[in-house]
Amino acid sequence: MNCKYSYYDGEKDSFNMQSLYCNISNQLCYAIRRCSTVGRIINVDGYINCTIKKERDINMGMTQDKPNRVLFEKRGMLAVETNDEIGQVVMVENTFKEIPQWVKLFKKDGKYYAK
Repeated sequence: MNCKYSYYDGEKDSFNMQSLYCNISNQLCYAIRRCSTVGRIINVDGYINCTIKKERDINMGMTQDKPNRVLFEKRGMLAVETNDEIGQVVMVENTFKEIPQWVKLFKKDGKYYAK
């Protein structure tokens, strides 16, 4: 199980497998498949593109304004799409250990920085 928002229900179905539910929507997870090797229902790679999960990850810890989307990373710099009406792309230094999907931008002395 790779999605941090999924959990197994205690009851087993007709195939003697537990159902996988979403913590956010409290419904059956749609990004699943039956695995006879493990003997249970597991997440497939589709959970990465799960819109419910993405929306939760965006909103977690972001209280002020909507974060800015990271488009790609190149040579230690992140290409970040701004949330202004123009929708410009700015390059900021990547100070994170991994490449984030969303960052908050702030501008100091005419230069953009990411948090």
